[in-house]
Amino acid sequence: MNVFPSSLAVTLKTYSALGVDMADSGSSKKSAAKKGLTKPALTEAEARKAVWDKAEKSLTKGKYEGALDALRTVDPSGEHPTTLRIAGEATWAKAKDTHSKSDYRAAARHQRKNAPDSADDVPRPEYRGRSRQ
Repeated sequence: MNVFPSSLAVTLKTYSALGVDMADSGSSKKSAAKKGLTKPALTEAEARKAVWDKAEKSLTKGKYEGALDALRTVDPSGEHPTTLRIAGEATWAKAKDTHSKSDYRAAARHQRKNAPDSADDVPRPEYRGRSRQ
């Protein structure tokens, strides 16, 4: 059962087809701007951190595909270690769900990329014991 009269429904469809904002949406944007309630633009680092948080929340809910899609939008080449870590966790969750060997390998690859390059890069304290001769 249609709640609106047919002439009103046609009018609403016409406005939406033309891409015209209705009075309420335009006036609310103007009033929000006057009050200073508009959100400031995020820097690239802040946007990346927000997407990382969103991806981790998706993972805790069990939605690994959503987490991977979010990570692809912010860092498609995987330049940042945090992106690789979260991608590894999401891929591992996917592999666990689908029992896919290739997904397990991809998860391990992400985790290896996230780890330091080699054990030689780790600083070690000097040995101060007796010298061997």
